[in-house]
Amino acid sequence: MWGGAASLALVPPAHDALAVLVELGIRPRVRRWTKPARARGADEVELTRRRFAFPGTGDRTDDVTRALDGLPQGPREFVTVSWDHSP
Repeated sequence: MWGGAASLALVPPAHDALAVLVELGIRPRVRRWTKPARARGADEVELTRRRFAFPGTGDRTDDVTRALDGLPQGPREFVTVSWDHSP
C-alpha cells in the first residue's frame, strides 16, 4: 500500500542512538520497557488513514485496515534514554 513503508524503521535502533551518544562523550541512562499489544479498532484505522493517505486518493479505509492487519500485534518494546546536561 505505501510501498512497504509500514515495514521501515521510523527511528534508529536504540543501540545505534546509544553508540552515538557514547561517542560524543555522553553517558546515557537507559530504561527498557514494554507495553502490551493494543487492540486495533476503528480509531487506529482512522488515525493511520489520516496520517498516511495522500489527499485526493479517496477514503482508503479498507486498504489501511488490511495493511494494519498484516502487522504483528505483540507487545511493543520501548527504550527511554536520558542523560545529565552540564553546560
